[in-house]
Amino acid sequence: ASSSWMYNFNLLGGFAENFLRVTQKNPITLLRSRFPRPSVSQLLNALPASLSFLIVRDPLHRLLSAYRNKVEHVHSHYYKRLARTIIVRYRGKPPKDEHTGPTFEEFVRYVT
Repeated sequence: ASSSWMYNFNLLGGFAENFLRVTQKNPITLLRSRFPRPSVSQLLNALPASLSFLIVRDPLHRLLSAYRNKVEHVHSHYYKRLARTIIVRYRGKPPKDEHTGPTFEEFVRYVT
């Protein structure tokens, strides 16, 4: 899900903007603490009165967003490993600093 949507749903869930800016907690974990996953019977009951919609983003904007949010400034363990993998593939050696992410060009080459 989009980071923007997670942020806005967390605001709707009652989390303060200041808290959301500084927390290290995963947005989906916060979201599920306020909006628990419904049961199958609850979903089936709500389905007849539900509205489905799809939000589509420009693929190039999505690619840039993924780079900026996931690998440009590496924070999580998973994305540190991914960044290292990309850097080793295209530079031939691991980064000197674990917080160094791949360039946008390296990222695009990796995902295409």
